[in-house]
Amino acid sequence: SMMIAPDRVSLTWQPVLGALRYDVARGLLSDMGLERSVEQTACFAPDVTGTVVVDGAIPHSRDGYYYLVRSESGSSSSCRLSSWGVANETSVHACP
Repeated sequence: SMMIAPDRVSLTWQPVLGALRYDVARGLLSDMGLERSVEQTACFAPDVTGTVVVDGAIPHSRDGYYYLVRSESGSSSSCRLSSWGVANETSVHACP
């Protein structure tokens, strides 16, 4: 499970047994109902070694963010690779 802390900028999740690091992706709630909405998701924080990230960004008025977190237990991989549950590796945009 994930939680947004009361400060509204810290995202935390439960650790996964055996995980060495996590990738976090973010998208806009307004894109959720669109066909191919996952393709609008962008890598937000790759290779996080703990279970918390801070996001100080403010979405546009009347919108919000959703987050996807995945664990990694082997060698580091690109945040773009297809293990986000999408059809191809270009579906999650690379981190800057």
